[in-house]
Amino acid sequence: AVELDKNFGRAYAGWAVSAHSLGQLEVEKQQWDKALSLLDGMTEREKYRTLGGYFLTTVRDYDKAVENYRMLVEKYPADTGGHTNLALAYFYLLRFPEALAEGRLAVQLDRSDVRAATNYALYAMYASDFKAAEEQAPALIKNDPAFYLPYSPLAAAQIMQGRRGEARDTYA
Repeated sequence: AVELDKNFGRAYAGWAVSAHSLGQLEVEKQQWDKALSLLDGMTEREKYRTLGGYFLTTVRDYDKAVENYRMLVEKYPADTGGHTNLALAYFYLLRFPEALAEGRLAVQLDRSDVRAATNYALYAMYASDFKAAEEQAPALIKNDPAFYLPYSPLAAAQIMQGRRGEARDTYA
């Protein structure tokens, strides 16, 4: 069983992230402890992803998350999850231009990732790139009109361009 566990370190990390999302903090801690104990059996890429996720979600040491995700995307530039999570870590550090740049890369790598596209629109708004926010949001709204998040960057862009009536309609 111990030998088999070495192959599943990343699975324990995934379980920990899921438990975190569900608010199951004790399960999250148990799974992170298990995942971190198996780092030596992981590939370099898995280690960066695991440590990045640990620092991003559980420890909330966003500088350490940036460090791990930065190494991940430098060594594996097509790692969409790495760019997505690096953008989020930058966002939590209030480094909006960097979040926007990484978010843009994540969207370019996987145009079907709705979460990455939504976050990109939000990063654009926070980085005051209202043109990018306004360009990104309508497709998200068209895809799922009931999903509330893309309306904020669109309305903010409209307000910043003096189009208050449109912004009012967007918020409504």
